[in-house]
Amino acid sequence: MTVVNKNKNHFLRKIIIFYLKYDFYKMNKNTLVIILSSINNLTNFNNFKKNLIDELNADLCLCSLNEYQDIDNEFYKLAKYKFAANMNIEEAYDYAQNTIYSNMPIYEKINNINPMHGKIMNIKQTTENITYYGNNNKDISDFSIFNDNEIIAHFKDFNQELFKNDIYGIKNGNTFINEENVIIYKKRLHWKEFINNITCDNGIFLFLKWYLLNKDIIKDYDRFIITNTDLIYELPHPKLCYLNENCIWMYNNSHVVLGKNNIVDYFNLLNDIFKNSNQLFYQLNERSIEQIINYFINDKFYFLIKDFPPIFDANYKNKFETSGIYIDDFYSKNIAIRKTYTESTTPLPLYTLDNSILDIFMKDMCIFDKYAFLNGVNVCSRNQIPEICYNYMNYINSHYEIIWSKEMIDEMLNYCNKSEYIKLSPNDYPNSSLQFVKAFSSFVDLTNKDCLVLGSISPWIECLAIYFNAKSVTTLDYIKPICNYKINILSMDELKKDMKFDVILSFSSLEHDGLGRYGDPINPQGDIDACIEVHSLLNIGGYFLCGIPIGIGAIHGNFHRIYNKKRIDKLFKFFYIYSKYKQ
Repeated sequence: MTVVNKNKNHFLRKIIIFYLKYDFYKMNKNTLVIILSSINNLTNFNNFKKNLIDELNADLCLCSLNEYQDIDNEFYKLAKYKFAANMNIEEAYDYAQNTIYSNMPIYEKINNINPMHGKIMNIKQTTENITYYGNNNKDISDFSIFNDNEIIAHFKDFNQELFKNDIYGIKNGNTFINEENVIIYKKRLHWKEFINNITCDNGIFLFLKWYLLNKDIIKDYDRFIITNTDLIYELPHPKLCYLNENCIWMYNNSHVVLGKNNIVDYFNLLNDIFKNSNQLFYQLNERSIEQIINYFINDKFYFLIKDFPPIFDANYKNKFETSGIYIDDFYSKNIAIRKTYTESTTPLPLYTLDNSILDIFMKDMCIFDKYAFLNGVNVCSRNQIPEICYNYMNYINSHYEIIWSKEMIDEMLNYCNKSEYIKLSPNDYPNSSLQFVKAFSSFVDLTNKDCLVLGSISPWIECLAIYFNAKSVTTLDYIKPICNYKINILSMDELKKDMKFDVILSFSSLEHDGLGRYGDPINPQGDIDACIEVHSLLNIGGYFLCGIPIGIGAIHGNFHRIYNKKRIDKLFKFFYIYSKYKQ
């Protein structure tokens, strides 16, 4: 059994260097508004055109199953693109399935499902329905010898000795049990066998998104809005610079705003559904189109979905009109990546949170000891700062006053001048300063670069950046340090969306974000939201150097997260790995 320990040094810590290949805010931002299926409200054209199309200088695309009959309506005339599949919904799904399956293997691989259970009286037996193919301890690569509906491969670690490494085929049979160390390869299902009620709007929209993806227009646009004509705008549509391009902004599933990074995955859900036909058959009970769509959205996009402002609501309009500020300032203030989960401004133990919040925390990692709690606003360990700082930072009531004096910074820089970089490593992170020295010496040249450091109790990373000739060094934190020498200081409230940096540095910061330990708001996705913000803050060609604990995948109370691959993939979804190495 692996036990999560409070001491982070028990876990592998790795600095990962990421590279930003392009900068969204320096691209030509072309916007495409998409209306799927029919045009329901012809009387809403002027409101739609003024507050959406004209406000964003966007192009309009219409896409439906059948040709539009009323080609004289204003929406049709305005549209730059008009696409029609010219088929009914069942024909559409047949067409999509044939197209998608033609590029896939005949058999779908599914883990930990055993349809063999209870079907044979004797081991290694062949019957009219079951074929025994012998013993094989390797992955199956040649399926030409099989003509079965299902192929069952037992692993060497299978719990019944006599079945280990045995391979069977089943011609007919849909009963199964969940069991570890067994794989089945099953022929892909026809959509009618695992999807219900495709005639609803969601079923039609699902196909039309996939259909539109195969048209040669997506590459010409950077932002996409999927909407309908029933919505009445009480306020102009927000400028897209207020809606982070890496997020998926949704209003009641009827208005969706997203960027180039997500459009293909979002429009290609039908491909994912057909690709996993048997998995859906085994895992979902109802299998309505709504349930299936939610299943994939919750799996692939839940961490990117943000609340689009309710500009179609008269109450929101009233909120703006009574704010006394300009509309752009209102949007800038009220549109946020980070969602508010609690009203508390002080650290909270996880066990006090609502179960619905804990469920979000546990989507990728388990919670180990939800009662473990530290108030990092009032308490911090001496091991969290370098010993150099002991003589300068006052330790009062188990807490350091986060005051970075000129004398302390100069002494830290003096150790750098003598190449005694190890002196800058906090005791909790031995040799961590050497990791950054290696990064700055071999991978990322800081000369004349504007650098941002995420979260600091002491300025050991900042001093290393200064020593390696950074043009400027800025620290961003919820708890704002006091410093008037060589380092700029920003609180989270002072961070502006148009700020840009060449290099962003983080060590033992991301794993805390959203746990509330250091006065940050409770947010199960705080670490992911931080990485989305980092992506937007980086200049083109910029670098993100990040040190996080990697291990079993667990949240240790409000202390920290220990990352697994599943969570890491979400954290750094929009970055390119440049280099990585261990502590």
